[in-house]
Formats: sequence, C-alpha cells, structure tokens
Amino acid sequence: MLPFLARAFSRVYAVDPSLAAVTGFIDLWEKSAGGSLQAVRLSHDLPSATIPHHSLQLILALDVLEHVEDLQKTLADLALLLAPGGILLVSGPTENRLYRLGRRIAGFSGHYHLRNIHDIMDELQQLFSVKIVRRLVYPLTFFCILEARKR
Repeated sequence: MLPFLARAFSRVYAVDPSLAAVTGFIDLWEKSAGGSLQAVRLSHDLPSATIPHHSLQLILALDVLEHVEDLQKTLADLALLLAPGGILLVSGPTENRLYRLGRRIAGFSGHYHLRNIHDIMDELQQLFSVKIVRRLVYPLTFFCILEARKR
C-alpha cells in the first residue's frame, strides 16, 4: 500500500513497532521508484511522535488492530491524529469457525489475534461513526472492512 499511497497523497507516514522494518522498505522504495515516505516508530505515545494532531485525512489500519493490546488507547490516539471529517479505514478477521479452520489448514496454530473485527467495531463506535464498507468473501465472511469517521 505504501507506494500507491505515496503517489496519491502529498505526505505518507508508515507507522510500525519495528522502525527498522519500515525504514528498510522506505529506503528500497525511494531508491527504486522515488517518492517521499516518512517512517514513524509506533510508540506508547503515538500522537506525540512527529505527526501533528488533527492533521491526517486518512488512516489505514489494515489487519493490525486485532493484534493491539490496548485498543481503547490506540483508537483514542488515532482519533487525535485525524483531521475533522477524517477517515479511519480498518480491516480485520471475523475469526469465525471457517476462518479458524483455514488458518489451521495453512499451518497456523494457537491464538495470535486478541480480538476479531466485531470486537474492534464495538470499540470504534465509542469514538467514531462506523459503517461496514465490505465483507470479504460474501456469503462466508472472513474479513470485514470498516469506515470510521470522526464525530
């Protein structure tokens, strides 16, 4: 997503717990295609990290919030970064039985998700107006994409 976003927007931040992973990708991208991406290390105090409050039009959290330990704080931090009318686009797994079976067939074991997309949606509704944008793959929904707008 980062190369596409860098072409579509004037400023793109890549946020990750591993700054090395993000900066490695950015270095590779800038050498091969040019463009301007900025890496920001995900910290316990995300809003104070380089990104001005109320400055982002769009935040993508694609298949990430199901792994975050303190979801309420993370969502509050993201809301602080969004500009008025800004959108937080979220995707995540449903964790239904068929999804779990597919994960097991693929060789994944144990629980590495702390929650499912329904739990995430419940938390999002505390701070945002939320709607389901897409269910993947209908009628057996494995993932949902949600649009959360600042109230």
